[in-house]
Amino acid sequence: MTNKRTYYHLLLDRSGSMNSCIEQTVDGVNQQIRRIKEVAEKFPEQQLITSLTLFNHLITPVWTRLSSCQLREITFSDYKPDGLTALLDAIGTTIADLQSSVSHELESDEATIIVVIITDGYENASKIYSHDQISSIIGDLEHTGKWTFSYIGATLDAVEIAVSLNIKVNNAMSFIAEDYFKIYHKLDKSLNSYLNEKQSGKIKNGFLEDDEVKK
Repeated sequence: MTNKRTYYHLLLDRSGSMNSCIEQTVDGVNQQIRRIKEVAEKFPEQQLITSLTLFNHLITPVWTRLSSCQLREITFSDYKPDGLTALLDAIGTTIADLQSSVSHELESDEATIIVVIITDGYENASKIYSHDQISSIIGDLEHTGKWTFSYIGATLDAVEIAVSLNIKVNNAMSFIAEDYFKIYHKLDKSLNSYLNEKQSGKIKNGFLEDDEVKK
């Protein structure tokens, strides 16, 4: 196995509509952090690098490219929902930062990238990127085989939104507020499966496939 590094980037909505599920979100993210540490210990020969970015009409990194031993659990001070939803700008800004920081590692087959987008609403505030731009960028990056995008949305048309952004159907799902713990449990299992496949020399592009939580 030559490709031993995985950049795992969580992009989490904190717009005003998320006020109804603050506790579930904070608990879910912290569950994910604990699981990331467990998975990193399970695969010590691999390097799992995690980032967490919150977005409303602003894009706010909580931490950027930390190893599992550096991660801390988030608090209610970190997660205070308000404002609108600049989903496209959040995706585009995240991609641009990753490209500028780690593209050389992708080109030399040292790393892969997973971007997981979790949102409960619709785009309504982006000023930098358009839908067509993001769709084109994601399509091009997915085509390289080094990038994997997943979209988890709380709208009935979440899968359709994902597909319109060039995210694969098997990497998209919808949820309801009561499913938050199921979502993070699914992410836990997906990350374990991804690293297990990578351990055997394969790059898995269906991050959420064989999903327990169906649309």
